[in-house]
Amino acid sequence: MIYAYSTIIVTVNGYLKIGCYVPIDAYCHLLAIDGIILKDFSRLSQGVKVYSETDNFSGNSLPNPTMPKKNTNQ
Repeated sequence: MIYAYSTIIVTVNGYLKIGCYVPIDAYCHLLAIDGIILKDFSRLSQGVKVYSETDNFSGNSLPNPTMPKKNTNQ
């Protein structure tokens, strides 16, 4: 069951595997760039945010999800 106002984003190279009996409560956000696995009988409570990749804030690159990879030094 996926409740109202939840956002699920899976990119071309990413993946999302959801097992059996996995409720995703309202206002959850899943960003599966490198993949997310939710096993059987797990649950995401209201407002949970799950990111499988994030920007590089080390100072050695430009952190911006809209920036082409060639400009980010990643």
